[in-house]
Amino acid sequence: MRVNGRGGLVEAVFEFNQVNQLYFEQQVKALGITMYQARILNYVAAHPGTIQRPLTTVLGKPAATVTNILKVMVRNHLLERRVPQDNGRQKQLFLTAQGRSQFSAVENIFAERDQQVTQLVDPQLLDSLLSTVRRVTEQILANQ
Repeated sequence: MRVNGRGGLVEAVFEFNQVNQLYFEQQVKALGITMYQARILNYVAAHPGTIQRPLTTVLGKPAATVTNILKVMVRNHLLERRVPQDNGRQKQLFLTAQGRSQFSAVENIFAERDQQVTQLVDPQLLDSLLSTVRRVTEQILANQ
């Protein structure tokens, strides 16, 4: 959507995001998983033993949807659920060997894309660009 015949910063960032979102979806699909599954692998790798509840916030999905995604991931041997001895109600989530392998592949996709995009930016501007994007994002989040 162009305002007054020209695109602004938000439009440019939105378009950049769309292009990269499509790229990541295609790459992750080639691994045989969905973007939601990739995000869960990333979260569980960073938070081994997590329970399901935080994933609803991370994914922005209802608990029932997250439950269904997790069931598929357990069935596909990407995750395992363990019942802690001190709490039989909540199951902890851990990556399996196959889950760690898929997580590593997802990390590689992001690293390769980061390298591709970084090469397109003037090295003298890269630090400034990164800090500006991070600062603006933080300010937008703080004002919501």
